[in-house]
Amino acid sequence: MKARHIPNAITLSRLCLAPPLLIALYLIEAKTAMIAVFVFFALTDWIDGALARGVRGWSSAFGQRIDPYADKALCWPALLGLILELPTNVMILVPIAVFLFYDGMGETLRLLKLTTAPNWYAKKKTLVQMVALLILWCGIVLPSLQLFGITFVTLGLSLLWISTGLACIAGYAYLKESGVIDWILRRMPIFPSL
Repeated sequence: MKARHIPNAITLSRLCLAPPLLIALYLIEAKTAMIAVFVFFALTDWIDGALARGVRGWSSAFGQRIDPYADKALCWPALLGLILELPTNVMILVPIAVFLFYDGMGETLRLLKLTTAPNWYAKKKTLVQMVALLILWCGIVLPSLQLFGITFVTLGLSLLWISTGLACIAGYAYLKESGVIDWILRRMPIFPSL
């Protein structure tokens, strides 16, 4: 394997290994190990991005295409596990619904070739989402964990909602970039001059 393929190999390993490992560890109730695996794969997301951007000639169209899928493969098992751990908490369900819509919309726009690479808000959404999930799962495993008197579950939920807001902004930016917003506005009777 050529050195320039290292970022893609890291991304592919995250894409293929993160979901089954996270799910298996959750099912056998090895939640501390699950958190460690999540942290490891979240760090690989940073490493492959840093290598692809930092080393000349290591960035590729293939890597740019599969990295968002690898991010989803890491985050969705952790998000779905939260539904099982906190089933009565509506504060979890709304962000998950927004993320589901956001991811579906993003994939649709990408398949139709109406959008380009992830925007700044999308990248920050993923970062905040990963940190939120890590803090939430730490709070679930060790409920007494606090930071300045705030439980980790509360802190993680707050960050998850910040990530939800970033998803809404990023989604709007994708729709604007793709021309969908302008198309809708031109066809609405309350905006006849557009």
